[in-house]
Amino acid sequence: MTKKEKARLRSFLRSYMKWVNAGAPDGQPYSTCFGLCSAACRYDDDKDNRFPNQVYYGLGAMLERDFEENSNYPFGGCEVYLKSSGRHHENPARLAWIAKTIEELS
Repeated sequence: MTKKEKARLRSFLRSYMKWVNAGAPDGQPYSTCFGLCSAACRYDDDKDNRFPNQVYYGLGAMLERDFEENSNYPFGGCEVYLKSSGRHHENPARLAWIAKTIEELS
């Protein structure tokens, strides 16, 4: 991942945490019904489109690196994801990974 890609991914993760810390207002800019990958797509769409899907693919690479075969539902598996609909942003494992990754990308 290039320096620019890392900076962009870090910016997305910070934006996501800012949203969580603001009480996760639905749709502003993310949704409580979806996970990080959907949020990354929305972030990519909301920013300049010179880099379509850059954050999404960077996030995917980081999740694959850290969770290997569980990268599709890394924060407790598919069952936890489905049961926590509307509360994905509250998942302690997700928040810890985001904090760790922001630090790593800094």
